[in-house]
Amino acid sequence: MRSRAGWLAVMMAVIAGYVDAIGFTRLFAVFPANQSGNAVLLGVAIGDPSWDQGWRPGVSMVAFVLGVAVGFALGARLGDTRRTPVLLAIEGVLLVVFAALAGNVKGDVAPLGGAREVVLLVVSSIAMGVETDVVRRVAGVPVYTTFQTGTIARLAETGAEEIEHALGVHGVPAPPPDGRRVLAVLGAVIGGYIVGSAIGAAIVSGWGYALWVPAIVCVALVFVTATRSNR
Repeated sequence: MRSRAGWLAVMMAVIAGYVDAIGFTRLFAVFPANQSGNAVLLGVAIGDPSWDQGWRPGVSMVAFVLGVAVGFALGARLGDTRRTPVLLAIEGVLLVVFAALAGNVKGDVAPLGGAREVVLLVVSSIAMGVETDVVRRVAGVPVYTTFQTGTIARLAETGAEEIEHALGVHGVPAPPPDGRRVLAVLGAVIGGYIVGSAIGAAIVSGWGYALWVPAIVCVALVFVTATRSNR
């Protein structure tokens, strides 16, 4: 996967996994990016009235949708050369605010509680929503860097088509010629999310200001993409 969009998608997935790992374990007990998981947590809260944490996944989902809407609306009005760096800049600013407000989270255990947690949850979820619009397609393959359920399902379906065709299963149509490319792109994005989660969990256990890492990386990507867009 040599395209610029491909490597950017992987980096975005790493950031999402990183933020989710720290957000879930140290701050919120919900995911700023992975709204599939939050939908389950919200359903549990509705079904179990004794569990009083349902507002957290609800707030994250609403803030995430707001971020997606902002990213989509701005992206539709920007040219191809400006769209990616502008959306990355917005995400970067939000992640800088997130890291600054969170401070040292090494000793924190989710959920934090209080107004500070609400602000952090809203800011981080909006940032992840904006990220969803940064990279939508890689080499013709639709991708989502902030949630992986649909990506895993598509990966499994494409893999099954490839295997069945290779085995000569009767009645199974030939997979599209780009099947292996689809597998490579989706596998890289899923792998990036998992790697990002692992890195976030490892770093925050030893360094409480670990949330500055994705903020700095995102800001650096703004300059990289802006420079390449101007060539």
